[in-house]
Amino acid sequence: MTMQIKYAVNEIAALTSYYSLFDSILHYGLLVFSSAANINIAKVCKVQKSAIRCIANLKQHDSCRPYFRSLNIITLYGLIIYKKLIHVRKNISDFHSYNTRHCNNLLPTDWLDAGTNNKEIKLYNALPDEF
Repeated sequence: MTMQIKYAVNEIAALTSYYSLFDSILHYGLLVFSSAANINIAKVCKVQKSAIRCIANLKQHDSCRPYFRSLNIITLYGLIIYKKLIHVRKNISDFHSYNTRHCNNLLPTDWLDAGTNNKEIKLYNALPDEF
């Protein structure tokens, strides 16, 4: 998203172009590149912040945190956590094939493995039972 878009259209059209040009690509490969190095995720996060600054007509060093909430846009890190929790919830039958006493708590299959699956399980176990 270029900076010129804020001069050509209003905020609603700029928000629509954000969802069509940036957010769709972000959602497409989120589970794949969420396990990438933090440096690469930080680069994508900076691009997302610059897009929000463009939509909200902010300067380069202005904080864009309140504008994420007012525009109803989830941050990149929030999207990563959300997608991982949805992935665990969809595949919960892979972890427990029968009813157990603590069926809501999932245990990692391999304690030495530092893969994305164990990170997802830790996030899921941290949720309250009401969810």
